[in-house]
Amino acid sequence: MQKIQSFLKHNAMAANTFIPTWLHRTVTVAHFLNCFIVAATFIGYAIVDGGGIGIQFFLGCYQLAVAVVATYAYWRWKTPQPYRLLKRYWAFVLVWIVCATAMALAVNTTGYVEVGSSIRLVAIGIGIILPMLIAIYFVYVTYRIYSDFNQTES
Repeated sequence: MQKIQSFLKHNAMAANTFIPTWLHRTVTVAHFLNCFIVAATFIGYAIVDGGGIGIQFFLGCYQLAVAVVATYAYWRWKTPQPYRLLKRYWAFVLVWIVCATAMALAVNTTGYVEVGSSIRLVAIGIGIILPMLIAIYFVYVTYRIYSDFNQTES
């Protein structure tokens, strides 16, 4: 009995004792890699005007892939806290998709965007600022999952 309790203590999260350790270790690596890519994106924007857009595209693809895996895993093991955070992340992504589609339609109907126009400012907000806010929220999500697991190991 002692060995089973010791095993569960070191190989599971407090919310659900059946979540495997590999999942949390994967989220730990994903969290630190996510922080690195977000920092690289900010540095890219700071160094070159618009220089972070390529890194931001990679960041978005990376975060979507991690979010799909994490959502499936935490839904499968019925862990409410990470799943709730991930549902909120997917709601933000859906809002961004709707805004980006509306922006694309607006630009498509006008044919071009003038340098000083308000559509350009909105496009910068939808194309750069909103995705970075979502990326920062996803760093928070991976941090919460990572910190919840570390609390159970100590």
